[in-house]
Amino acid sequence: MRSLTKLAGAAFVGITAATMSVVGAGTASAVDYPAPVPVDPAAFLQGDVAYFSTGAANCSITPAGVVGCDLPGGEYLTQIPFAPVVYDVAIDVPWFPAHPTFGIGGPRGRAGSTPLGGSLSYGGATCYIGFKGSLNCSSMGPSFTVWTPYMTLS
Repeated sequence: MRSLTKLAGAAFVGITAATMSVVGAGTASAVDYPAPVPVDPAAFLQGDVAYFSTGAANCSITPAGVVGCDLPGGEYLTQIPFAPVVYDVAIDVPWFPAHPTFGIGGPRGRAGSTPLGGSLSYGGATCYIGFKGSLNCSSMGPSFTVWTPYMTLS
């Protein structure tokens, strides 16, 4: 009886190991999602403001770290039902989260700006293209993420 129990235990371990090797461990690694490559801000400067674009936005970063993006097609604010559509977003003060500006102050970016293909840091702000083409910007503490057709603010 004891040998039968040992045989059953060995079979269970063998089956479990074979199942894990077929299913896989499912761990992520840096190879799966490489970090965005830092880019030289000089290629984006027009005067003292860095202008850039992505498929979803035209954006700017000032030397003071103010980040603003125009979203010509509009993006839904989060994934809640009946979410408002936002056409521009800014981080302009450290004590307030990223927020829609409703066109106040005029356009933030310039159409036709150099496309961003990595991570741009300028004036204390950082914007980068992340997973599946999302635009992620942070400055002064607040941040926002735009992944068409949605956006989150914090």
